[in-house]
Amino acid sequence: MSQINQYPSTLLRRPQVESMTGLKRSSIYSLMKCGQFPHPVKLSARAVAWRSDDIPDGHPNSPIYGHLKLPHLS
Repeated sequence: MSQINQYPSTLLRRPQVESMTGLKRSSIYSLMKCGQFPHPVKLSARAVAWRSDDIPDGHPNSPIYGHLKLPHLS
């Protein structure tokens, strides 16, 4: 008998993702737009969350994506 992920990932709301990554909302969405950050799952018409397995661990308030270049939006 095969086991399907016994411990599903936790869903994280944006403030939690910001805390984990050190990124703010605009940076998260800019990185998503250029494919450098995972997209969230839709919870309802106005709510989204990210799977904890998709977000790498990082020290709070220390951007783990500092090596990435944010796109310049015009």
